[in-house]
Amino acid sequence: MAIRFYNTLTKRVEDFIPLEEGKVKIYMCGPTVYDYFHIGNARSFVMIDIIRRYFIYKGFDVKFVMNLTDIDDKIINKAISEGVTASEIAKKYSEAFFEDIQKLKIKPADVYPRATENINNIIELIQKLLDKGIAYQINGDVFYDVTKFPDYGKLSGKKLEDLISGARVEINEQKKNPADFALWKSAKQGEPFWESPWGKGRPGWHRQTARRRPEPCPAPACQRRLGGGQARRTRPPTARDGGAGPAAGRTGPRTRPLAA
Repeated sequence: MAIRFYNTLTKRVEDFIPLEEGKVKIYMCGPTVYDYFHIGNARSFVMIDIIRRYFIYKGFDVKFVMNLTDIDDKIINKAISEGVTASEIAKKYSEAFFEDIQKLKIKPADVYPRATENINNIIELIQKLLDKGIAYQINGDVFYDVTKFPDYGKLSGKKLEDLISGARVEINEQKKNPADFALWKSAKQGEPFWESPWGKGRPGWHRQTARRRPEPCPAPACQRRLGGGQARRTRPPTARDGGAGPAAGRTGPRTRPLAA
């Protein structure tokens, strides 16, 4: 009997057909390492582990990639509150994450790409969006212009005019549109930073996932992008799902398993 998935993009239950015979490549958004994960987070990791193990059980050669967001506002704020560096916070809670998934007997991913190890790739992709006129730069910040992508919100089923400013997308008076989101954030005093064509700064939360898919799961080759905790609900769209991805030539429906 075929493995079947509910495809969030088409809103239909569909048979799973691998891009390569006998092979499955899965990419999942991993943790932002600023604290210990809770039971709700654990549910996401366990669910993906079950799916992965089932593919293996069915005889597929599975390659699984999970990113680690190791630079973010939450990490920086945590570092300030504890009087340590952002890298120390990221290291502490990355180690805690690996300890906890081991306790849950979750199989480790094949690759854990980190944001801080892929800054050049992130800058390269942001520059491509700027060159295409899909993004714009203001005072060292780079924003994705949601109005330049006609299908923005298609995956979640949300209309752009229905999205609330400030819900997962921070309010900034510099932006052309309230729903535009930061791809690159200029560095504030005392914050970690990397050099870029737009000045010292760091990647925005929305941009970090799309450019961290190394081998063995390069975009768009990851056939199934599984969003763990979002399996039973669809959140407002971001660059992670129907925002910058398709505009940059990267697609991949978010799906959840229904039957096998």
